[in-house]
Amino acid sequence: MLPVTAATPSRDTTLGTESNPARDCADIKKWGAPDAPSGKYTGHFGTAGKTDIYCDMETDSGGWTLFFNYEHTKGASTGLDATKVPSGMSDKSHVMLQNLGIKR
Repeated sequence: MLPVTAATPSRDTTLGTESNPARDCADIKKWGAPDAPSGKYTGHFGTAGKTDIYCDMETDSGGWTLFFNYEHTKGASTGLDATKVPSGMSDKSHVMLQNLGIKR
């Protein structure tokens, strides 16, 4: 019997949308629209369900999911929201990955 080579799945341009959330930004980069820009997408992490995520599709070949974002000004409160994944570069928040159902 000859080995069977599975066909490479085609790209899904709806990956990362509300109706078709992605596992992470790397999946959108690899399997989503070939020219997917940096910006807000919908992700589905472990047990946390669907959430807005921010994907950097440019830095070091792209596919990066933003989990922590803040700008610190000396003497000021960081104003971080620890209950949600940042959905943009102006969103000051962070989330523990284990709270998203992501395990090492």
